[in-house]
Amino acid sequence: MREAIGQSFLVTLVAILVGIIMLVLVFSIVYSKTYKIKTKIVDIMEKYKGNENVYEAAHNEINEYLAGIGYKKNANSTQDCDPVNGVYALNTLSETYRYCIYEFDSGEGLNRGKYYGVKVFIYFEFPIIGDILEIPVYGETEVFFNNRYIEG
Repeated sequence: MREAIGQSFLVTLVAILVGIIMLVLVFSIVYSKTYKIKTKIVDIMEKYKGNENVYEAAHNEINEYLAGIGYKKNANSTQDCDPVNGVYALNTLSETYRYCIYEFDSGEGLNRGKYYGVKVFIYFEFPIIGDILEIPVYGETEVFFNNRYIEG
């Protein structure tokens, strides 16, 4: 009797451990992909550093990149971007893809330059969890001083 209980317990324990390991691997792969997406959007924003409105200049290229990699489309065409440090997102209405771009002034109101925050979301392609759970990944560009890019 003792060995029968021990064997079923061992099989259950192994199944639980395998499930946990698979969840960790799936999360790390999805996080890695989302982090690369965030980094690429930041790079695109920094490429348009000389324009008066960086986001409007980079908007089409960002959407083309997201379409090319298969980023999840925004089904409701609404952004629902929460404010970051009291700043609202530049792209709040009828966007094709779910990401948020924020514009900040550096120098606490001294207007020394601008920098941009980028927030993209981790999605899980599971039927129930994918619609409920989304985790933001946030990054920022370098500061653009007087429409010039100065590396920090």
